[in-house]
Amino acid sequence: MPPLMYPTADPRRALATESSEASFPAREPQFFEFGAIDPSELSQHGSRTWLVRSQNLVVGYSEACEGDTFDCSSSGDEMVVLLPGEGPRATLVWRGDEREAEATIELQPNTFTVVPPGTATLSVSAAGPIVRVFSAGNTDLLSGCLNASYYTIDDPNIPPFRPWSDAAPNSTPVSFDFGTVEPAPGRFGRIYRSDSAMVNVFYPQHGPRDPSALSPHVHDSFDQISLQIHGEFVHHVRTSWGPDSGNWRPDEHRLCTGPSIVIFPPPLIHTSQATGLALNQLVDIFGPPRADFAGQPGWLLNAHGDTDE
Repeated sequence: MPPLMYPTADPRRALATESSEASFPAREPQFFEFGAIDPSELSQHGSRTWLVRSQNLVVGYSEACEGDTFDCSSSGDEMVVLLPGEGPRATLVWRGDEREAEATIELQPNTFTVVPPGTATLSVSAAGPIVRVFSAGNTDLLSGCLNASYYTIDDPNIPPFRPWSDAAPNSTPVSFDFGTVEPAPGRFGRIYRSDSAMVNVFYPQHGPRDPSALSPHVHDSFDQISLQIHGEFVHHVRTSWGPDSGNWRPDEHRLCTGPSIVIFPPPLIHTSQATGLALNQLVDIFGPPRADFAGQPGWLLNAHGDTDE
């Protein structure tokens, strides 16, 4: 397996070089273009929600309509609410396990919010895309996922889930404004975490990505969810050859129009190339949080849990 192949200007060149030592053949990638798939849920006000899971996470992508309410309750660990773009606004009402623990906060556009375990509802006051991320420990959500059957058997290349080791859940919901975070030399995207998930909100890109500066790479022991908020991307996927030719697969170069989700299981080689002529934007989601990203100075923007860096 080749090492990471990041272009010179890519901050990920600072990461340790990876080469695959995965023990089992890679599973196939998964592609979900929501415009071509019936939603998992359709609300009375017209909101459409698609539920897709990875091995450790469940992602709910909603085209939310004003007046609708979404469940953000989570048992045992934190969940995440992401409001990408300038449109959506919502009110989060949360009550924790302790009777006196409760909070109401107004969620603004371009925010990442960590919601502690407990009962929570999200009431939409302005329409737009809303993303919820739960751990797969919320087992009541699993059967409603579009790809539930894919995980009848766990991927053996992914170790058992362990939440962020040094983090106690926040005592109340906390929200971070990524819309005001300016690009910084040496920092990769806008990265935030809960105790079960890490989210990297890439800066929107106008026009295609330079085809001579792609970044094919591989993960040995975790999968990657790439949520395509806007635009068109070609997702390039290669299965490395092993000794058993029965596990070989041809390269894939899949064009997807947003909104969509692609899941890359380990140890597939993959890279995503924006090809749309207008606005293109990706959000990468990992569960549990990546220690290599968190270990890079300045990358993790909520490293202290309840404050912006």
